[in-house]
Amino acid sequence: MGHEYATEAVTATHHWMTMRKLSSRTACIIHPENVASARIAEKLGYRRFGEAQYRGASPIMFERSGY
Repeated sequence: MGHEYATEAVTATHHWMTMRKLSSRTACIIHPENVASARIAEKLGYRRFGEAQYRGASPIMFERSGY
């Protein structure tokens, strides 16, 4: 349990985006029952900014600005 693959993948993506001078803002949507993913997002600097409606669910929207 908890191999931290998601954390490593997102961290690598942030690094790749920084090296290529791509947008410094990233966003993700996470199902409200997926507590582990929400914790990872917050650990990596994402902050909740709203909710969406998708196929009968209300995923939480997170964003991260700047590096």
